[in-house]
Amino acid sequence: MLWLPCILTVRMILMLLEYLKKLWMKCLIMIAGLVSVKRAEKALIMFEDMRKLSWRPTELTFVSIMSSCSCIRIASQLHAQVARIGLENYTSIANATITMYASCGDLNAAFIAFERLKVKDKVSWNAMITSYAQNCLDSSNFRIHSAAEGMKALILKTEVSNALLSAFCKHGEMKQAYQVFHDMFPRNMISWNTLNSGCHLNGLPMGISALQQGKEIHTYILKSGFISEISLGNALITLYAKCGLLHWSLKVFQIMTQKDIVSWNSIITAYAQHGKGKEAVHCFEMMQELGGVKPDNTTFNAVLSACSHSGLIDKGIEVFTSMVHTYGIEPTADHFSCIVDLLGRAGYLDEAEKLVKDRHVDVDSTVWWTLFSSSTAYGNVRLGRIAAGFLLETEKNNPTVYVLLSNIYASAENWQDSANVRKLMAKNVEC
Repeated sequence: MLWLPCILTVRMILMLLEYLKKLWMKCLIMIAGLVSVKRAEKALIMFEDMRKLSWRPTELTFVSIMSSCSCIRIASQLHAQVARIGLENYTSIANATITMYASCGDLNAAFIAFERLKVKDKVSWNAMITSYAQNCLDSSNFRIHSAAEGMKALILKTEVSNALLSAFCKHGEMKQAYQVFHDMFPRNMISWNTLNSGCHLNGLPMGISALQQGKEIHTYILKSGFISEISLGNALITLYAKCGLLHWSLKVFQIMTQKDIVSWNSIITAYAQHGKGKEAVHCFEMMQELGGVKPDNTTFNAVLSACSHSGLIDKGIEVFTSMVHTYGIEPTADHFSCIVDLLGRAGYLDEAEKLVKDRHVDVDSTVWWTLFSSSTAYGNVRLGRIAAGFLLETEKNNPTVYVLLSNIYASAENWQDSANVRKLMAKNVEC
């Protein structure tokens, strides 16, 4: 029975170790929680207390705490602890250090940690690239890009390239974005969507070069079988329409195997931009009959605009009525502006005025400007005076209102009122 105390002692030790293990885990959770709620001081005190009890933090411990830290003073102390223990060159900890310093806004410290890292993986590059992107630095500060140039084998990793592509697009550096996109292989859907979004975000100039790039993308999509990717097809429809190639927009739309609301809106808008009102309306009807897609605010904006520019009065009113009564969509300022413009262009100024007055909520200045422009075009002094009155309540210093109102009076040979408006402008409008 002499062995019984030994067994009990071993069991007690094991139980104690298990208890300590659970205690350490609870402490780690508490530390991470304190850091995440911006109580870094208490987290660091607790961290130090645990270390004084001969607890040696693990790699996972540091990664967990660093990922939640956004205080530069605490970050520096954590980094010093890492270096003291000898974990600084562990890739996972170095990556966490980069992200931590970036969260604190210290890009120099993040880059130093990146440069010191001997073995850089995809996470390292992504962390550094994302850090630059998040801190709104332009291409002259993308030192990471020049460093990556010497490591083509790594920069061609799709995940890394996508991060770099996103960073350049975010800051309007489209030349560098195109270069990264050109160099990367293979490209995935994230790559294409990022570039498309970047072009849209930065107002890609719709000239010959943009058209050529669009055709190259189109060719690649067809060869790669990506035409089923709806977002890419939608982007191409818009690109071709802005380049003046409506027939190419239509070709893309027709070969798309799947279409969503954006697809239909894009092609309807393309027709509207090219003055094809009847085709836009037909497409709108096909969308509901064959596409099984419910139109939204954007759809009605496009259709009403198409009707307005093509003089389709009856159809425009019909579409507006169906929007309200059939689809239950509350008209926005843009919708009212379109329908007022539709009536105003055709000379139905009384109807346009009634529509505006019947609206039971405040009318946006956009609508009043539309009505004012129509009044000016037809020389309607009464309605022009009413519209100008509403506009001057919010745009008293806008000289355009005074000039147009003066011109309306002049066209009616009401020279005195025209002169009075000019004097009022000189008094109210700041030079």
